Amino acid sequence: MAIKEVVENLVADRRSKNNYYPFPKEANSLSANKKRKETRIERGYDLDPALKTEWQRYEQEVDRLTNQNYKKYKELINPNNLIRGRTRGTFQLDHIMSKMGGFNEGVAPELIAHPANLKMLTSSENQSKNSKSYYTKEQLLETIEKFTI
Repeated sequence: MAIKEVVENLVADRRSKNNYYPFPKEANSLSANKKRKETRIERGYDLDPALKTEWQRYEQEVDRLTNQNYKKYKELINPNNLIRGRTRGTFQLDHIMSKMGGFNEGVAPELIAHPANLKMLTSSENQSKNSKSYYTKEQLLETIEKFTI
């Protein structure tokens, strides 16, 4: 029996017993997550949150919420299942009111990451857009108010 078949059989056996975890439960504990974060900072992969600028913290929060909303509302934001990427022929997730525009106008990260503010653009269009906003704060609030799932 090939190694691949052995692994597949083990995984199928664990799943059938409802005892399958890709990682040990303790790997996602609060202490493990804290240690993982500290290690990433020590090794220079991440910046210490205390050293981040207000803009960096804002952008990070918008990105986190945007990813959550994209996963939750993918059928609305990307109904044609366009391929995301940074190369020619791919698409990127665009914030109609840009992150920079939201930061400058004091808009909450939750509003910038709202599905009503997200759309798919070709990577070249999104990169040429840079940090331009196509919504004002008022237009964004109106669009969110009209948004229905």
